[in-house]
Amino acid sequence: MIGRRTMTFNKEFWIQRNQSINVDWTAKTVVYCRDVFNHIELPKGKVVMLGAAYSLALEVMYSRFGDRTVGVDRWNFGNHPQCIERDIFDLEDFDCAFVYCDIASFGHIGQQDPCPRLTALDWSLRNLVKGGYCITRLNGYTDEDRKKTKLLLEIAAKHNVGITALPAEYSGSDWHSRDDVLIWKIG
Repeated sequence: MIGRRTMTFNKEFWIQRNQSINVDWTAKTVVYCRDVFNHIELPKGKVVMLGAAYSLALEVMYSRFGDRTVGVDRWNFGNHPQCIERDIFDLEDFDCAFVYCDIASFGHIGQQDPCPRLTALDWSLRNLVKGGYCITRLNGYTDEDRKKTKLLLEIAAKHNVGITALPAEYSGSDWHSRDDVLIWKIG
């Protein structure tokens, strides 16, 4: 754990944070979900958005995959019918063809013990079926970020997965796809 700090991130914190970032149709989760499925073939299983927030990316996935789609967040800010309100620590296992792992944020890794982001990645990779995919942020550039990347890689090493860049380069006003990866379940 980085620094073994314990912080509380309540509903009001996330409402304020979400108002300070682009929570609209140009958000990276939305951009990725509009395109990535043109480059990968999904096996059977659920298509999951961990950290559904206002459910914009969830709606993109739902329009493509229908009832296979499940959003998970502590709070269903977008009131999406496919989003279940559940803490990642209480989420049951089920077969996933795809997981967009966006619980908490990369910057919060190590600020809570146990850490929601690390728990979410472990859940994602454990529940991927063979040939399934996961998108998540893995890369950072400061010394502190590299420690966080190492923790994420340690989780990936416990699962039979491969890691590669996203199938295309994407960028937005405050993000770039070089920070994110596509992980696939080998077996």
